[in-house]
Amino acid sequence: MVSQKEIPPYTLDESREMVLYFGYITDDVRIRCYVPTTVFNKKVAVIKAYQMEKDSAQLPNIPELILAEKYVKLKSLPGYNRNQLRLELNKEDEQAVSIACDNLEEKLRKA
Repeated sequence: MVSQKEIPPYTLDESREMVLYFGYITDDVRIRCYVPTTVFNKKVAVIKAYQMEKDSAQLPNIPELILAEKYVKLKSLPGYNRNQLRLELNKEDEQAVSIACDNLEEKLRKA
């Protein structure tokens, strides 16, 4: 458990090298996955789980408690899909991130 509060960001740092890849809400927990955008970053996805506040919205604007943080090694950096105008992980990395999110959710439910 991390036990600090922050407004769930779109990027993990000011340099915008780790950006939000996807996010979703389950029960009262917000799950967010961040991926690297440059070759200078490590090949790792960061998954953060937040305890949603009562007044929290779909796009968070108040600090939320960080419940957990998990790192998933990626086999390759995300590519850019020009048709959909978004970052895209390869299938193997996408599956690894999805499984890690499911495992994190399960762990938080049991806690």
